[in-house]
Amino acid sequence: MIDRAFSRIYDTFAEVQAPANVLIETMGHAFVEIIQTHREEILMVMQSYSIAEPEIRDHVRKLYQTIFESITIKFESAGIPNAKANAAHFIGTGLLITVAEVLDLPQLFKECDHY
Repeated sequence: MIDRAFSRIYDTFAEVQAPANVLIETMGHAFVEIIQTHREEILMVMQSYSIAEPEIRDHVRKLYQTIFESITIKFESAGIPNAKANAAHFIGTGLLITVAEVLDLPQLFKECDHY
């Protein structure tokens, strides 16, 4: 289940085509959309880093690393400056969106107007 959900996120981001000046925003909208269409699955993935079992945690770490690397490459290819920092910020914002969804606190990210 975790692999399938990570694949859904990976594929969603890979499929986003947008000019560099709106790429991050477009990917953010795509993430919010998959939360709406596959909520439980995506929330499970975005919280999977907290699983205490070492084998699962290691596997999840590798999946997150793969997504981070793919986002970094996408940003670099688009000419977005500081691609690694922007990829890390993008993932961090996704985690914040997830916390807001779980706790029903949409003001945590909607007022920021990132996505």
